[in-house]
Amino acid sequence: MTRLERIGTEDIGDKNLHKVLERCSSYFLLHEEKFPTPETLREIVEEVPEGWKAEDKLVFKVMDNEEEIGLVDILKNYPDTDTWMIGLLLIMPEYRGCGVGGGVHGEIKRMALSRGIKKLRVGVLEENFRGRQFWRGLGYELLKEARVNFGGREKTVEVMTLEI
Repeated sequence: MTRLERIGTEDIGDKNLHKVLERCSSYFLLHEEKFPTPETLREIVEEVPEGWKAEDKLVFKVMDNEEEIGLVDILKNYPDTDTWMIGLLLIMPEYRGCGVGGGVHGEIKRMALSRGIKKLRVGVLEENFRGRQFWRGLGYELLKEARVNFGGREKTVEVMTLEI
């Protein structure tokens, strides 16, 4: 059974979570054109956009029984109080394509609805074909395209939303 467990700064040294990042290195190569480093987990857990506070961020590990198989990063009230931004949904490759991602999304949606949220939002790199397919398959629609700087390289991101 897949479930989400909240993590925080005390979990930054968790070797199993670092293993998840390593197994999902294709995402980081696409996104940042580099492999995840020991600092990557700290950045996921602690970094928030300017104007937001640490308590605006939710980070979860995705568990399959007792094994960590993914990570989720959510920014609450971004860009407005009715919206949650899913900044990251990582699932280890061997768990993809079998409904785990959709199940995790369903849990995020339930949490958001229970807190009065009306919309979910994601940003997907234009060249992430499988990611775009995944989000569209869940009903997300293109809101806009934006040019974003990742590690000194400008890339096109499709900003997509889902009314819930």
